Amino acid sequence: PYKTEDLLNVMYTTLALLPGSVVTIVLLTLFRQRGAILVGGGAAAICLGCLFINSISRFQVVLCIFLARMFSMTSSDMAYISMSMVYPTAVRGKAVAAGCAFGAIGSLVAPFGCGVVAAES
Repeated sequence: PYKTEDLLNVMYTTLALLPGSVVTIVLLTLFRQRGAILVGGGAAAICLGCLFINSISRFQVVLCIFLARMFSMTSSDMAYISMSMVYPTAVRGKAVAAGCAFGAIGSLVAPFGCGVVAAES
């Protein structure tokens, strides 16, 4: 059911992780930790809000998702750095392990959910 263009768009949005690291460093130097979290989260929210505009093209949708993933990665990276200064190593280790486990489960379940949504639309 997936077309080559769909898979390429998924690949393009996945590439958002690469410039996301650079954006994290830039925001950290400009706004410090809390400001970087707020700017990254706000920018991600704005990008996701743009998806609710009905008259945008496929390219604009992919661009909005790309930017939203990039900025949300920035916020999560900054939150992780901030939490490393607050919580002890044992608590952080368990939390990161739980997050990785839920992420792995989500990555296994997501293709099936996307297949169902694509079949119904």
